[in-house]
Amino acid sequence: MFAARPRWVYTLILLSIAILYIAFCTYFVAHEDPIYVWDFGEFWRMYQRLGAGLGTPGWLGGVANSISTADYNISGALPLIPSYLLFGGGRAPYVATIAALYSMPAVVIASYIAAESASLENTYAKGATLLIAASTLPLLAPTLRGMWDIAGLIPLGIATIVILKTAYLTRATIRQLILVGVSLWAAFLLRRWYAYSVMSLMVVTLFFAMASSRRDLLKLGTVLSLVVKFAIVTSVFCGLALYTQFGLISRILVTDYGELYAAYHKSFSENLAMALERTGILNCIVIGIGFISAVIFRVPAVLFCGIVATTVYFLFTRTQLMGVHHFLPVAFWSFPVLIFGIKSVGSIIRLHDKSILGLCAVFSITILLGATLFPRVFPEAFYPTEVRPLTLDNRDGYEKLLRAIHENRKDTDQVNTFGSSLILSDDLLRSLSPDLADYVPFTPHVASTHPFRFEHLRAQYQIATVPALTQLAPGTQRHLQVPNDLIVEGKGFGSGYSKIGGPYRLSVGVDAFLYKRSRAMTAEDMAQLLPVLLEVNPSWRAMFFESMEPRLALRTEILGDKWGRVTPSGSNSVSLHPGETTGTSITVPLRFLESKSPKSITFSMPAQALVSCPNADGVSISVSVDGHVTWEGVLGPGQTQAARIPVGENLFIGVDKIGNPYCDTIVAEFSM
Repeated sequence: MFAARPRWVYTLILLSIAILYIAFCTYFVAHEDPIYVWDFGEFWRMYQRLGAGLGTPGWLGGVANSISTADYNISGALPLIPSYLLFGGGRAPYVATIAALYSMPAVVIASYIAAESASLENTYAKGATLLIAASTLPLLAPTLRGMWDIAGLIPLGIATIVILKTAYLTRATIRQLILVGVSLWAAFLLRRWYAYSVMSLMVVTLFFAMASSRRDLLKLGTVLSLVVKFAIVTSVFCGLALYTQFGLISRILVTDYGELYAAYHKSFSENLAMALERTGILNCIVIGIGFISAVIFRVPAVLFCGIVATTVYFLFTRTQLMGVHHFLPVAFWSFPVLIFGIKSVGSIIRLHDKSILGLCAVFSITILLGATLFPRVFPEAFYPTEVRPLTLDNRDGYEKLLRAIHENRKDTDQVNTFGSSLILSDDLLRSLSPDLADYVPFTPHVASTHPFRFEHLRAQYQIATVPALTQLAPGTQRHLQVPNDLIVEGKGFGSGYSKIGGPYRLSVGVDAFLYKRSRAMTAEDMAQLLPVLLEVNPSWRAMFFESMEPRLALRTEILGDKWGRVTPSGSNSVSLHPGETTGTSITVPLRFLESKSPKSITFSMPAQALVSCPNADGVSISVSVDGHVTWEGVLGPGQTQAARIPVGENLFIGVDKIGNPYCDTIVAEFSM
């Protein structure tokens, strides 16, 4: 690809970009507030957990299980572990390592494919192409947000290079076919949503293979050769995927992702606007020129990349709106078309490749800086969607809100919010104040994937906003919007809360208020919410009426001193721990509207309690219905006891220590 004499130019550019990438990412993170919510923070936390657990018992098994079954598996963090060992789990070294280890190779591969596809011969033109790739914001944006998804572009790029060099696999050797299969699997391994890219790449490759062999397609040998070659690639991909990720694939095959991500659906015009904004209007025009020029001058490699990018876009947007990371393959395969468009414009205005690409490299770097860290110097239409450092709109408002929370809450008091946006959410609270992490319940943002828990309505403190904050398709988050508004209006279950703080201005036109529980929640409070909840997700009916979930949320509890606690652990189970000197008890209503009655309850204590507490001696348990004792017994580590539940109004469960309260947690599970 590069001439021998000026190779040092390209080497110098590579080294400079690597250093600048690290410095740029470090500077970017230094200007952020610690508000790493959802995917922006979850990948980082996975990396931290992986590094912190290195060498502990079960670490390797946990990694294997994550790869085999998890939707968000840990594989992308494994190559980052040396950085954790050298620099710790800080945000800046984490993001800088992703940039150096994943983003750099990805942009090098993108520039190589573009240079080969556009037939660039001048070394300086190729170097300028690399600079343009390195400063293309849609390729860099996920890295700046702390997501390692760009790693998947490396194997996809390798597969693309092999496909182009072997005339769309028609001239591929067995080794090359295996390499393509392994590369496609590696992308899917890193992130499951790359399945759309894998499918698009192979479908377009087959189309181009048939087109390039059209004169011989009537020959049996040609057809068999194509069938065998694509079968080898498919077999390698499927074999590796099934071997390493059988649990995940089993779940994928029975999951309707269109329905699962219905809340993320957008119209054709909204998806198109997103693509134009992410790419930038000017870049879109140049890409259009590049594609038209490729058609006119019959440049198959450029057409191939453009069609793959378009196919990925249309396949993915049928399921959901593309996030900043989902847009990576579209930007990656559009890049050769962009470069060919720049070359075509240069030919029209009679500029050499190195001159036009050099000017565009300077322009691209300026655009990158103006869309991330520095003020714009060109009209807004020239810029793609900005990716600025994450900052609080009004730091003072958040600080006042957090101060009020810390001044009021005590012990194990829960602080809940139904907010679902970058302005306020449960994840944002945990990020801003890690000491609250165990006391902020998980908000069910997506109704199709996370059930609504009435436990949220029991929180001692609620943070509500005016207006209610949602982010997904209209109507799909009414299970959050309505409870928020009831708290603000003091209606329904919200009448059980009193405002004790606020307004706290979080952003322009957004105020938060702090509320404290003033009375217990009632069955009537729940009943008023049921129509709204079932409208959002009718499948929740089974959980509400065929499990103990609502009734457990209506419980009254008496906690033992010091160690006493009660924690719902599922729709039909709750864990209890006695206090140091006094017992822990709960009273649960057995009736709720037309709900199914529980038949029995099973108590269990894990045998692992003896590992943490060798002196653990178990607990004594008492069960009564409407004041009549129905069962009493003793439960030790590793033991299970069952008790029948007669018909009645209220169930009482009391748990007390026997000799000591160490590791005396038991789980009570209801059978319906």
